[in-house]
Amino acid sequence: MRRRLAILLTLMLSGWSRSALADVPTYDVQILTKTASVSAVVSASTIWTPAADHSIALLGCSIAMQGANTVKVQSSGTDVIPSQYFESAGGRMIGGGNFPIWVGSADATLTWTTTTAAATTIMCFGYEFLQ
Repeated sequence: MRRRLAILLTLMLSGWSRSALADVPTYDVQILTKTASVSAVVSASTIWTPAADHSIALLGCSIAMQGANTVKVQSSGTDVIPSQYFESAGGRMIGGGNFPIWVGSADATLTWTTTTAAATTIMCFGYEFLQ
């Protein structure tokens, strides 16, 4: 028993226990936000155009509206956030964690589409990186 305790104590003092614990990785990036508001139906309206030769890492979007509406976010016709139906006024957060929910190819833009004229606001956040 003493031998096991001595081995455990040696491992703890040598830093083994600290290196065995994983932490959320950190990235040296600047978080950007892109917003748009409408009171009309929009189809493939651009939310985010990255810098030249850069890609977007989308962490999430917050969508709010004053009435029933359906909203979707796309890139080159492909759903990034599939159609989200809102039955009435309110808001919804999609994503928002530490890891991207979508990473685009170089120069890929984000667009959004709504189906009614209800006042709607979208805020997308993430970062850009050189591809």
